[in-house]
Amino acid sequence: MIVLQEAEQRRLGLPLNFIGDWQNQIDHLLLQEEAKHHLAAVPIQLPELWHKKVEKQECSAMSMRHNVTKADIEKFLNALGKLFHKPGRLYLAGGAALVHIGLRSGFTMDIYVAIEASDEDEMVTAIRTLVEKMQINVEFASPGDFIPLPTQWMAQARYVGGYGSIDVFYFDFNSLALSKISRGNDRDLIDVQLLLQQKLITLEALDGAYNEVLPRMGKRPYININPQRFAERYALIRQKLQE
Repeated sequence: MIVLQEAEQRRLGLPLNFIGDWQNQIDHLLLQEEAKHHLAAVPIQLPELWHKKVEKQECSAMSMRHNVTKADIEKFLNALGKLFHKPGRLYLAGGAALVHIGLRSGFTMDIYVAIEASDEDEMVTAIRTLVEKMQINVEFASPGDFIPLPTQWMAQARYVGGYGSIDVFYFDFNSLALSKISRGNDRDLIDVQLLLQQKLITLEALDGAYNEVLPRMGKRPYININPQRFAERYALIRQKLQE
């Protein structure tokens, strides 16, 4: 694993610790203990950002549900379009957005979504029905649960397509990158670098989003974020991304 890690570090140009990340994935596949695992922290010294863990509304308790591929996400979206018949929007966030767009190969643990609909309760019920039927993990969570969002995030959300009466988008990639920077683990930082490499974001646009949302950190409903520490973290990671 050490040799593989060194090769991957040279390829990506980031001094990240992959061994713990790989070991977690192996443990998950062998033991099937949970649908989530925690990745190792990056080796650079990042300031602690959160005073306490932000809780997310989950669609169902984590269990032995299988990981999801791009094909699984497509199957879920098509099934939802057939089950829910009222106008609505669904935003793919997190790893689901990156896997679906092809930025990250393989699979993701969960399908993170944000929804807007004329009848959101009915849409949630439809999603929960599919969670049980398809045995997948779906969480109602997006970057807005962790950081303030730029005012133009909706306009910046990339359109995926129509699934029945539902319009599906990728959540604004600048917001997604900032939320990943706020966590700062190996996988998140690799995702941010991939977003830059594939020109889904630029450092200039990311700086603009960062400068807009920073003054709102530490204020309701984001009182758990320390804005000074977030600024320190952003500066450190931005420097690494430029190297």
